[in-house]
Amino acid sequence: MREIICFFVSLLVISSCNQSRVRTKEMLKEYNEYNFVVGTQTIGAGSQYKFTEKPVLIETAERIVAMGSNILKISLNPVAQDTETPEKFRQASPLMIASQESAIKALLEMDFTYNLLWVTTPGVDWTDGMSKKELDMEYHSIRELAEYFRNEFKETGKKFYIGHWEGDWLLLGNFSWTQERIKPERIQGMIDWYNIRQKAIDDAVNAVVSDTEVFHYMELNRVIPAMKNGADRIVNRVLPYVDVDYISYSSWESTIEELLSSGKGADYQELKRSLFNVLDYIEKNMKMKSRVKGKRVFVGEYGFPLSEGYTPEEQAYCTLNVMKAGIEWGCPFILYWEIYDNEGRGFWMIDKNNEEQPVYRVHQTFYEEMKKYIWAHMESEKRVPDNKEFRDQAIRIISEQQSNMNIAKTGT
Repeated sequence: MREIICFFVSLLVISSCNQSRVRTKEMLKEYNEYNFVVGTQTIGAGSQYKFTEKPVLIETAERIVAMGSNILKISLNPVAQDTETPEKFRQASPLMIASQESAIKALLEMDFTYNLLWVTTPGVDWTDGMSKKELDMEYHSIRELAEYFRNEFKETGKKFYIGHWEGDWLLLGNFSWTQERIKPERIQGMIDWYNIRQKAIDDAVNAVVSDTEVFHYMELNRVIPAMKNGADRIVNRVLPYVDVDYISYSSWESTIEELLSSGKGADYQELKRSLFNVLDYIEKNMKMKSRVKGKRVFVGEYGFPLSEGYTPEEQAYCTLNVMKAGIEWGCPFILYWEIYDNEGRGFWMIDKNNEEQPVYRVHQTFYEEMKKYIWAHMESEKRVPDNKEFRDQAIRIISEQQSNMNIAKTGT
């Protein structure tokens, strides 16, 4: 009888240990894939400087990993400044680039959980309305890319977000700040373009069983003219008629332009008011989406270039203001432009002398402190922090960083 009791006790101990190991493995996976919200990007890098013989996409991505981030935004299609991509990929399909271009393929295999991609299909022009041929080309291009991601990256925990560059400039067809009206066929072409891309991704998700998630996002960049004057922009003429998963907001108009005359964004309350007004307006014009939980509008671009008169310290301080406001609003991502300068204007985290700037260090500190917090929370609560817990702690860490900075803190 004693031997039987000991046998069952042993089974219970083994079962408990196995459950503990499974729980620990699951928690470690959650920790590694945790969305820290704050991130950066590398697009057009290398046109100004680089420091190794590696492809600049790999060099910059490695610097982003070293900073502590698991979020990356790139252009899948080669941009104009890119001199390293072989010519055969310049008009290639998105699938061919993702699966065959060596730097892109290696980058997609790196330790980034969240991968945001500018993606375009050669030969498709929606600006005069989409023909049946163009609709079919776009659908096939985006669906095969989404299915490739679902198949190729199974069991990696990766998430892919297929989107594009600043859409209001695309809709306008120029860089006018004053043009109000846009031809109806151009507006309808963009609506059809978004809807066919969304259908392609939805169909790919339904067709391929995978834990790798693929989403579709649009990017807005001129929202305030619609808010103030009723001008034709994506937010009021396109967004209400499409079913996209996420909306990216390239936020220069609300994080710099609106604030240059009032302290350049150093006043947190002014920055918060300006950014919240736009984020709320975007959200109000969105369709509901049951597939995506939580907030669906994120900050796709922001930054404070030295060419606008910011010191490196002010650049970092104002960056923390945007991080804090975006986290307080609930943005799923807040993406700084960018790791290396692409324009020669001081858009950087690491400058042309290979020196990490204060804006780099505040991001690095944010990741270090948040990772310590999340690990301690897992040890004490046996789970990762929920959304509110994360955001409360993130705001505390950002505020502590700002309190240690020796610049004006008006309005904070």
